[in-house]
Amino acid sequence: MSVFGIRTLTCALLLAGAATGLVLLEAQVPVWNLGGAGPTARTLPRVALALLAAALLLRLIVGLFGTDKPVGSIRDWSPVFLVIVGTVAALALMPLAGFIPCATGLGIIIALAYGERKPVFCIGLPVLAALAIGLGAEHVLNIPLP
Repeated sequence: MSVFGIRTLTCALLLAGAATGLVLLEAQVPVWNLGGAGPTARTLPRVALALLAAALLLRLIVGLFGTDKPVGSIRDWSPVFLVIVGTVAALALMPLAGFIPCATGLGIIIALAYGERKPVFCIGLPVLAALAIGLGAEHVLNIPLP
């Protein structure tokens, strides 16, 4: 077994994403703090990304002292590629189609890509989750979604 494997690769990619998110956070999120010195709209994403980056960095350091499973063949990664393509498509279509249809479609793609075949879980659950998040954000939290 090698030191560099699937866990190391996944942690490294997630760490790169978290670091990129922290860098881009300043330019992407408008601040509504009403002039106070307390938390702003950037506080929660900054804390979440920083904790994610710290946990991933710790995992990478701990992984240096052990062995990892090999990355495997490209065929084993086909569900991952399907989810990535689905995520990119959902984000690209969201301004046109809206949050609820895109989130539902992505949830169905993820469920099917990872082997779920029961209709209640591969269709019903994504529809219910997208509706709850979309309607809750718009009507309860007053967050405008596409």
